[in-house]
This record gives sequence, C-alpha cells and structure tokens, in this order.
Amino acid sequence: PHQSNSASRTRKAGAAMQGASEAPAAGSSGSERAGAVSQQKAPLTPRGAAVRTSLTKWAACRWKRPPPDARPTIYISGYGFYPTGDAPVDPVKAKAKARWKLVSKFLRPSKANTDTESDLVGGDKELNAVSVRRHASFNLFPTTKGEIEKEEDGWHASYEWIHYDTSSSGRKLEEGEGGSTRVSVRQRVGGKVTIKDMEEARKSGVDTTGTVCLWPAEEVMAHYLLEHAQDFEGKNVVELGAGVGLAGLALAARAKANCILLTDGNATCVASLAVAVEHHRSHSALLTNQVECRELIWSEGLSRLDIPRAGTYDYVVAADCLFFRDYHKALVHTLDTLLAEGGKALIFQPPRGETMAKFRTHAEDKFEIEREDKYDDRVHAIHSELLAAAGGAADESYNPDIHYPVLLVLKRKPRSISQPSWATMSRGGRHMGTANCPCCKGRKNLMF
Repeated sequence: PHQSNSASRTRKAGAAMQGASEAPAAGSSGSERAGAVSQQKAPLTPRGAAVRTSLTKWAACRWKRPPPDARPTIYISGYGFYPTGDAPVDPVKAKAKARWKLVSKFLRPSKANTDTESDLVGGDKELNAVSVRRHASFNLFPTTKGEIEKEEDGWHASYEWIHYDTSSSGRKLEEGEGGSTRVSVRQRVGGKVTIKDMEEARKSGVDTTGTVCLWPAEEVMAHYLLEHAQDFEGKNVVELGAGVGLAGLALAARAKANCILLTDGNATCVASLAVAVEHHRSHSALLTNQVECRELIWSEGLSRLDIPRAGTYDYVVAADCLFFRDYHKALVHTLDTLLAEGGKALIFQPPRGETMAKFRTHAEDKFEIEREDKYDDRVHAIHSELLAAAGGAADESYNPDIHYPVLLVLKRKPRSISQPSWATMSRGGRHMGTANCPCCKGRKNLMF
C-alpha cells in the first residue's frame, strides 16, 4: 500500500509541475504562449520515457491482471508472493516431502500399504527418487512366500515367512547328511514399522531395519558363505547385525560349524531370529548343533565377560553395518573383543561415499585390511549386467556406491604384550636386554 500511495503522490507532483511549466504566465505575449505550446509537444527524454513505461506496466499489473507467465514475483521483507498462485518448486522441500510420504507408507496401517515391496517403493517414481532401496535384490536365490502371522499385541504389524532356495550356491548335500537347502526367514509384511518399534529404537539406539526386509548385502554374504562353507567347518562364527538372519541360518543349514551366534542390537530382531532358529531346528534343517541368538549392542566398553565365547570366534561376519559412522569405533572394539588370535572378520559393505574409508581409518590400528571388489564370479557378473543395462553409469535403479557390496577382510594383528618395567629398564649402568631382578637385589641376571 505504501508503494501505491508513493506512486500516486509522484504522479500528482509530476502533473502539478508539468501544469505549472506548461501554463503561460499572466501578461505574457502571444509569442511566449506559442513557445509554451511548442515546449508542451516536445518529446520526453530517454529517462522520462523509461519512467513513463515502467509506470504504465505497473498500472497494468495493478489494475489489470496480466497473463500468468508475465506476472512478476514480488518480494517483501524476504518473503516471496507469487501472483501466479503457484510458488516455484523448491527441490529441497520437495525431497523432504517425498521422504515423509515414504515414512507414512510404512507407518500407516492401511491395506493399500501392505502390498509388495515393489509397489511400496519401486512403483512410485517420487518415492523411488528418495529411497535407497531402489535395487532390492541380486536374485541369487529363488524365493516363495509363506504364511502370514499376526502379532499378538495388535500394533498393526504382521510377519510373513519368506523361503529361499539356496541349492544353487555351495556344495550339494549328501543323502542322509541332514541340513537343508531351503532357508526360511521371518520379516515384516510390506516393510511395516510400528510405533512400538520406534519407541524401542529410541531406547536402544538401534533401528528395526533388519526386520523390514532382506538387504542386498545380506543376500550376497549368504551366497559367499555357502560357496566357502568348507572354511567354516568346526569353527566358531558370529554374525553382527543379523537382521532377518539369512546368512547365518543358511550357513547353519549347510555347514557343520562348531557354533554360530546370531546377534543384533534390536530386541525385536533378536526375538524374530529366535523364532526362525526354532523353526529350522524343529524341522531338523540345521547341520550346526549350537545356533544361538543374542542381543548385542556395539560399545567401546564391551568386555569379553559380556559375551559367551568372546575371544574364541574364528570368524565374524557382517553385511551393510557401517551406515552409522558414530558406531565405527565401537564396531572396531567389538570385533577385537570377539575374535580369537588369527581370527578374521568378513564385512560386505557398499562404499557409501566416504563411509567405508572412514571405518578403515579406525580399524587399521588393530587389523590388517584387504579390499576385494571381485570376490565371486557370479555376483560380479550380475553387477556387470546391471551396469551395462544402465549404460555403463550409475542410474536411479542401480548405483554401485550404495548397492554393490565390496568385501573387506579384516585380520587381527598379533597382540603386543609389553614387558614389565623392571625387566626392560637397565640398572646400575647395565645395557637394555639384561636387568636385575628387584626381588633378588641384583643376584640374578634375567635375559630377554
């Protein structure tokens, strides 16, 4: 309003000045009046013409609405008002809105949201642009869906059994040997997450993504373990961040390990894992007799007294467990606590930008680290086909940085045992390497 009043005053003042200049003075002669008329018809200066043009456009915009594509954007105190009626799309706000829409699909207990995973994410281009689960599987194992279970507390969450045929990976089971090539895992229908899950995640600091679905890195790790099942014969194995537990259950069903411990930091995941283990045990589908489940939260204060058999595990396996960088140091300490002398950790992990590199900086002090990009011919062939389908570059459906797991092999370095101070310090001018025992007051020389 103050702008319109100012313009009105400007017009009135201009008109008054123009009238004063154009009106002939009293008693003026005819020649003077003729000069005034000629001066009135004189053309405007360039600046005056520009001012008149701008005022004309302003009046047209003010009193007669121009076409939508010609309407200007008016900014007042940093806020934009759009006469067109629709503000330009803010890409940051649009992505945030899409993420909330994605969350609502997993929280809202509607029938429309309990369809297949491809309908939840892959079928919606808007959600596909913000979800990292655009590549759901490497299709290493044929799958069939089983029965659906309702949760007892009725919090709108239900589980379904997914049966994996692992016969295409690893050695063939001999007749009468036992075990099974069919591995059944228990996961949420439609990737549902409940308010109860969110409350539990807030208490423990560990989310429930493990129960939502099978992630590609876990699938690849299961295939790799079966292809190298002979390496785990008679060994102690622990899986970190097991989630639905396909890799650990597949290894227990196809290899005669001494013991296999499935762990996760979320109590809901562990409870679901325990149901799956009992299901396989009741069907005599396990070659490994000792298969246990346990809740394990990584911590820098973790000791060997907190975990059964800690310090005796020959292998620690994990898939896609480096996402949260705040837990990298805790994970390194947990690996060091669990592994036996000469033990190995097999971590299948997409690079995810600098995530893997940052983890390696923390782990290099205690472990010798090797990275393998082509660790299995079949997995690498599928990876190459996916890249070729995308024209040799990452696209929305498959991005190797977040979808293709590389293998990190961590071998624990020998522990350095420091000698006591009285054995390493020289006394009485003696050289390092010989020392006097403080108990015998120099009567014995100890050689180290």
